[in-house]
Amino acid sequence: MTPQMHNATSDVVQRNYMHLVWDIVWFGLAFSAVNRFMSVYALRMGADETVLGWLASFPALVMTISATFTLVWRERRSSSVRALILPGFIFRLIFILPAFAPLLPEAWRIPWLVITVTLPGIGQGIAGAMFVVLIQESVPNERLTLLFSRRSLNFNIGLAISAVTYGIWLEVVPFPYNYQAMYVVAFGLAMLSLWHCSRVRPCIVDSVPPRKPAISPWRSRDFRSVLLILTLTHLSFVAVNALIPARLVDEMGASEGYMAAYGLVELFAGALVSVVAPRLIARLGIYWMMVGAMTATALGISILGLSNSLALGLLAAAISGAGWMLVAMIGIIRLYTDVVPVEDAPHYSVAYHQAAGLVTFAAPFLGTALIQGRMDLNEIMLVGGGLRLAAAVGLAAIWYSQAYPTRTQAVRHRLWTTTRLLIHRRHPSQLAESAQAAGSAAPTPRSPKE
Repeated sequence: MTPQMHNATSDVVQRNYMHLVWDIVWFGLAFSAVNRFMSVYALRMGADETVLGWLASFPALVMTISATFTLVWRERRSSSVRALILPGFIFRLIFILPAFAPLLPEAWRIPWLVITVTLPGIGQGIAGAMFVVLIQESVPNERLTLLFSRRSLNFNIGLAISAVTYGIWLEVVPFPYNYQAMYVVAFGLAMLSLWHCSRVRPCIVDSVPPRKPAISPWRSRDFRSVLLILTLTHLSFVAVNALIPARLVDEMGASEGYMAAYGLVELFAGALVSVVAPRLIARLGIYWMMVGAMTATALGISILGLSNSLALGLLAAAISGAGWMLVAMIGIIRLYTDVVPVEDAPHYSVAYHQAAGLVTFAAPFLGTALIQGRMDLNEIMLVGGGLRLAAAVGLAAIWYSQAYPTRTQAVRHRLWTTTRLLIHRRHPSQLAESAQAAGSAAPTPRSPKE
């Protein structure tokens, strides 16, 4: 047992483990209502692709701002659990507020949907940062990989069950009563998730407020590496992801039933790979697992751009879902926990969620810019595939820089020299004159006798 876990017993740790597993089960059962059907809900009410971009980006901006106040909020609470409850409840309002949209005048419905997904970000920023801290405080580090794998599996199972159930319900019951009832049920399930979070008992002394870390998170080289990976992967993935429902529904004729099947296949593939994730990490290492997974997401979205077949769309969902599960839910989180000290977790968690929020906020505007540039949705899907493939190459480059630092430094020097030559475009004779002038200006080394 590590020094930070001195308050823990095996029973407490096991109860924490099970509460954290059941938390994600109930949350997964609720999350499909927002993750899978919010965009379709907005499209049924007359939203366009620009509004879909807003639904994806605005919550991230609010989340980034609210995460800034996490440490102040934590200092006024006696434990991470108590600091999590109220922000967690505010965040879960995203499951109930959309149910009121059909009750408003038609002109107000789309603005209301944007508001309902944006305001809960006030709680999401603090709750997200505190939840990462809570996990590190409640479960020993040696069990985190297994916990992340188990949570990923159960999250996908919950999403799959709810996607099918909600999809059938939405097909059978008339609009908008089908969506209203779905969001009411989802809110109840989300509250069960919050109850399990409230039952977790941190295994470190939780009455001491977070201290200032010896090194700022932003100055930690290992942590900056994790943020770079987060930026590369999320920027490339989120950029056009919000436009996939528009491609499927508006151009390929998908219904709510197909969207449920699409989500089911995507989640089943994610659940399947989460089972073998520990073996993949042991065999390939985290970085190369993520490189292959990010390449898979590029292939998945490229299929949507190359084909109008709904059957091939399901194949794309499986490939993309499996890849993104390995990248976001397992790979990045494990890299994060490996480099962040438990005693400084609140500060690092705030920085992490600020970076994630900024990337998630900015990325959808790239897709919106492509729409405004008169590109077709199938072409935008191919652009998204190119971005994700570039992210995979970037991950490989990061691995190389850490595995071979000396060679990397030499490569950087060559690239810098080549870049200077390309920028200045000088004639070889001029370069020689510059070099000679620089040499004459340098001081002459003295002999040992002098």
